[in-house]
Amino acid sequence: MSFLYPGWFATLFIIPLIILAVIINRKNRAKIWAKFVSHHHKKELVKQHNPKHFWISLTLSLIGIICLITAAARPYQGTSVTRNKIQSRNILIAMDTSLSMLSEDVQPSRLSSGVTFAVNLIKALPDDHFAIMAFAGSPNVITSFTIDHPSIIEELGYLGPSSAHSPGSNLPDALYEAIYTLKRAGKQANAIILITDGSETLEEIQEITTLAKESFVQIFTIGTGTTAGGPIPINGELHRDTQNRVVHTKLHDKILRQLARDTNGDYTHINTQPEIAIANAIKSMNKYEQQGREIQIPNERYQWFLASGMFLLIISSLLTARLKSSIAPLIIILSLTSPSQTQAKESWINAISKKYIDRPAQIQTGYKALNNKNYPSAIKHLTTARIGTTGETHAKLSLAIAQAAYRNKNYSLASQEFSQALTSKEIQTQNKSQFNLANTIFKQHTSEFNVPKNTTLQKYLEQQIRTNSLTQVKLDNIEKGLESAITHYNDLIEVNKQNTPAKSNLATTQKIIETIKKARKTIDKEKEEQKDKKDKKDKKDKKDKNKEDKEDKEDKEDKEDKKDKKDKKDKKDKKDKEQEDKKDKKDKNNGKEKGKPKNSKDKNNTKAPKISNKEKNPQQQQNKQTTKKKGEQKKSNNQTTTQNNNKPIKLTDQQKALNTLKKHADSTKKPTRNRKNYFNRPAIDW
Repeated sequence: MSFLYPGWFATLFIIPLIILAVIINRKNRAKIWAKFVSHHHKKELVKQHNPKHFWISLTLSLIGIICLITAAARPYQGTSVTRNKIQSRNILIAMDTSLSMLSEDVQPSRLSSGVTFAVNLIKALPDDHFAIMAFAGSPNVITSFTIDHPSIIEELGYLGPSSAHSPGSNLPDALYEAIYTLKRAGKQANAIILITDGSETLEEIQEITTLAKESFVQIFTIGTGTTAGGPIPINGELHRDTQNRVVHTKLHDKILRQLARDTNGDYTHINTQPEIAIANAIKSMNKYEQQGREIQIPNERYQWFLASGMFLLIISSLLTARLKSSIAPLIIILSLTSPSQTQAKESWINAISKKYIDRPAQIQTGYKALNNKNYPSAIKHLTTARIGTTGETHAKLSLAIAQAAYRNKNYSLASQEFSQALTSKEIQTQNKSQFNLANTIFKQHTSEFNVPKNTTLQKYLEQQIRTNSLTQVKLDNIEKGLESAITHYNDLIEVNKQNTPAKSNLATTQKIIETIKKARKTIDKEKEEQKDKKDKKDKKDKKDKNKEDKEDKEDKEDKEDKKDKKDKKDKKDKKDKEQEDKKDKKDKNNGKEKGKPKNSKDKNNTKAPKISNKEKNPQQQQNKQTTKKKGEQKKSNNQTTTQNNNKPIKLTDQQKALNTLKKHADSTKKPTRNRKNYFNRPAIDW
């Protein structure tokens, strides 16, 4: 045997305390009677009771207490499995897993946003049965209908382009398969949550909607993506078609809106936090009773111990008390057996009080705070009053909360509450919520704009982009939010084409998007120009550097050549000088030998003959003659060149001829140093 709450056994320590207290009490009582009554008159004055009855009663009481403590510990033996009955619906989540769902025009991507929405929807509907179907070129039912929500959420995390059997996009087959899957369940409370970026055409839409109505199926469509669209990144590269062009995909919501409208469902965009609105819409559907979660119930045996304990306590009280005094413990015991009825009565009273007294007071206080512009207090009281409400009351209170949040500039809360107000069945409330939701999204994404008076929006945006106050990611989020607002404005205009405020706000929103694109284009152009200038400058600097390097190299080579030539010349001059010194030394030695007399006897009688310069240095004389020949040869060459190059000057005036002859009179003589004028003297021909 096991116990659910074994901690109760700790209270058994009171048993020995009770026994000790009884013993001490009886001893003290005997001492007290001994002081007032003598031992001889005790039998006459004091009525004696059999002590056995007392100890038997005490023993029964203690055993009864032990039984009650054991019953409180909830003993059980074995378990039994059962399923609870719940009011539920069958909901099929049809997730588009084609390549277009990888587009990042909705952050982080269309597929990731759809999975997040599905997880939040499952958490909002804890009692409903869910199934998952992935589709692309063909549908694939991944899980059957189950109440095991953790496993459903786990399967959603594995969805991707490979979840479907074949690539592509085949929406009709997916819808047929989803409807037949729900039809086979045989229930009349069915819903399809279609999460996709839509399709341009659907020729079989009438047949599909008719089949859905016959199968008691409502279709709720969730549009993922934007009307502007975007490319499809796959493994870091953009997806291209067979002609190597980048594929650009965008949202087609016309078919999705018609599917939801014709099957009494709802269409919402993924950017408007649709899980709450869709959950509330699904809650308004009919339910059916079916088996719920599996529950393991322990086979408890506390009843045995409880009955035994109560019986023993009653017997114990009857043994030691009179009949009248024994009625009191019986009443106490019976009162302990009906706490649940009292509690139920109190909870029923509380429910009536909350519904008809507290809630109206909270609503009145909330609306009063809203009128007094005390928006935080209005949000607090209206949110409290909305707890436990459904239907129109829930939608109207959500609308009031959203208005208070909007005026308090809490646009995130306002967007969420306006989405919940869309579940109203009143057209006026729906239109009002739709219009205010679009305005909230517009404000949420343009609240950071603080345009000065004398500056246009485009110049302001350009300045913000230049200073990095507005990053490209932030601008992308602003554009996507404004596109979501445009979607809501278009929905209103489709319902009522005379809706002037929606048209005006739509035009303003479109103009802002165009201005953002122009500002981006201008900044991109400036960046390109700056890049071109920088490239040109870098190219010029590189060219100048190459030119300088070349000149430095040439100068270095020239210096090295000049140095080599100089070294060669110095070496040659040194060698020539050495040869001349050697020759001079040799000539000097030869001259001394020739100048000496052959006989010393003739020294005094005979004078040495004079030796001419030619005889003294025949080598120098030879060199001089060689130089003279070279000079004459050079002279003849120069004369020939002059005659060839300088034609005779023809002078017809006699005075000019005389002046020319006087000017070149000295050139007829051969100069000793400068021979230029001599060789280049003019020839005169008259």
